[in-house]
Amino acid sequence: MDRKIQTKTLMQAILNIIMAMGLSLSSWRKFLFYNFFCTKVKVNHIVALRFYKHICIELRRGSHLILHDRLELGESQVRGSHAETRLLLEDNAELLVTKRTIVQAGSFMRVIRNGNLILHGAYLNEGCQITCASQIEIGSDGAIGRDVIIRDYDGHTIEMEGYEIAKPIRIGNHVWIGNRAMILKGVTIGDGAIVAAGSIVTKDVPAHAVVAGIPARIIKQEITWK
Repeated sequence: MDRKIQTKTLMQAILNIIMAMGLSLSSWRKFLFYNFFCTKVKVNHIVALRFYKHICIELRRGSHLILHDRLELGESQVRGSHAETRLLLEDNAELLVTKRTIVQAGSFMRVIRNGNLILHGAYLNEGCQITCASQIEIGSDGAIGRDVIIRDYDGHTIEMEGYEIAKPIRIGNHVWIGNRAMILKGVTIGDGAIVAAGSIVTKDVPAHAVVAGIPARIIKQEITWK
């Protein structure tokens, strides 16, 4: 009975992959290469990288994509959409996935040279942008809304004493970030917190707090959400 269940589960997984990628030879070449042949991808899970159509992946010299669980890239909420999902790991950059993570269509994850992006199992809605030059860590069971921007890096240097172009970001477990919010460098967001839509977060957010505004300020505390 166990063998029958395992066989049925495997066949269902294969069917799901075929439905996701269709019959495009280009998609299947990418699927086989990144799951089984690319030396820059380290996997501890069968079919660890699952993606849909219109995916663009670039892994530069010395970079590593480390998958302890599944990373799903590019599922669209609208059938027939051509929204491109992009993943760029620059020289010596690393992306670590410790728990199943979903990144929907139109998103762009860029890990700049020597950067370190760690994903523990959050859900990233369509159009999210992550730019990581230092370290960004996103906890488990989180919901990151449409068009959210998370940046630990300014992109240009300001000539002033004590200035740092990049500072780490840590987003805790079960964090809800509303549509078009922006999380900037050096911020820690505590477990269970909520960031209201359109907010710009420039300072730490306590656990189980709601923040809103530009810049974001605490408006409620000791909340829970599901």
